[in-house]
Amino acid sequence: MVGGSLFLKGHYIALVKIVVVRRVKLYTVEKLTKEEYKEVPVNLGIEEPKKGRNAWNGMRYHHMDAQQLASGEWIAVMDADRVPSEAYTHQGQHSQFTMVTMTYEARLWNLKLFVERYSRCESVREIVVVWNKGNPPSSAAFDSGVPVRIRVEETNSLNNRFRVDPLIKTRAVFDLDDDIMMTCTDLEKGFKVWREHPERMVGFYPRTIDGNPLQYRNERYARGKNGCNLILTGAAFMDSEFAFKKYWSEKAREGRDFVHKNFNCEDLLMNFLYANASSTRTVEYVHPAWAIDTSKLSSVAISRDTQKHYDVRTSCLAKFSSIYGPLPRKWGVWHARRWLGQIA
Repeated sequence: MVGGSLFLKGHYIALVKIVVVRRVKLYTVEKLTKEEYKEVPVNLGIEEPKKGRNAWNGMRYHHMDAQQLASGEWIAVMDADRVPSEAYTHQGQHSQFTMVTMTYEARLWNLKLFVERYSRCESVREIVVVWNKGNPPSSAAFDSGVPVRIRVEETNSLNNRFRVDPLIKTRAVFDLDDDIMMTCTDLEKGFKVWREHPERMVGFYPRTIDGNPLQYRNERYARGKNGCNLILTGAAFMDSEFAFKKYWSEKAREGRDFVHKNFNCEDLLMNFLYANASSTRTVEYVHPAWAIDTSKLSSVAISRDTQKHYDVRTSCLAKFSSIYGPLPRKWGVWHARRWLGQIA
């Protein structure tokens, strides 16, 4: 026991204490004399938290004081300190976002790691798994701190990633490939940037599209040119209402057909649709502390052949620019990194 408080409740004594695992637990003290002491655990009467140290009853609490009011009701105050992935406020308010990831049966092991990790992030409300192929798992198969919803699709298509989903309850959606591992702190910072610019896609992987004919350039090229005009949606925040409806509009049908046929470039199409709908900046880059692509450890990665992957995406650029017009000029990629340094 680290600390605790004794108080009277009716005709018996109760004990609230912080045990060595830093969780608040409630006990009824049944015997308390000079010779004997006996305590019995009591259910707190509230839903058990599942977000580990990021939960209200997590790993970093050190004292709780409870007092009985004149009405007979109880009030308690708990002390704690800041956790590394604490959510940032925007205009004094907290908010939440929905995580969406797309996968299939052969990648189930990856998905379990994904859910266990990200469900503990402070601002995640729900994880929606877009199940493209194979026998879907039960939601109970995951060790999760938030609800997990398996959305089984009828066809195996990359377009399913952005399907309009009326069951999503948050405006903000963070679309993340199931093989990308990042810190919860980076997710929280990215979410704060998106809340300041909800009309933009805010993401962690910048790309530059330039040249004549257009060429798909990698992140190293974007850094060298100090600018990007495209954000990969495999790790990006967006407005679910705007983005998903735009993607499934009649205007985007030709682009969706091309994506389905080539099984690639759904993220490029989303960038073109954003750019086509606005005359101002539509992408924002956030520099992560670190990110690991676990597909390098798997034999079932979607795009292991890098050169072939880039060639297909270059052909997508030609197709989409002919339909929707060019992407805008590049935007500076280091703006978000400098700004984030002020809030870290």
